[in-house]
Amino acid sequence: MTAAARGGACADPRIAGLRTAVDRLRRDLGGHPAPLADREIADRELDALDRMTRSGDFVAAELRQSLLLIVASIGSVSALAFGVAQLRDALEMFGVSRYDRDEPYLFRQRPPVSPPVAWPPGHR
Repeated sequence: MTAAARGGACADPRIAGLRTAVDRLRRDLGGHPAPLADREIADRELDALDRMTRSGDFVAAELRQSLLLIVASIGSVSALAFGVAQLRDALEMFGVSRYDRDEPYLFRQRPPVSPPVAWPPGHR
């Protein structure tokens, strides 16, 4: 049995970072006094991430989906912003990029705009 499976110290810093980020966000969310409409979604996805850290099975699409659901459900709460950012940073160590160009739901940068064409002389 590995140390990660026993819940002990983890040799992989990515897993340790993700576990720390999940625990931090779970604590912050539990201590947030205001009712949140989508708290259950965030709790469910944090549980899913916690299970992944314990099993060692990481699928980038599932990590990305969990991050998307967490950000959509609690990302606008400023009191939880640090925990959400820490989670995002931890998931980036697994190759889950917030700038993945293949995902349709991420914002894409607009192409550069060409400079305006000068009007012909004498035009009003």
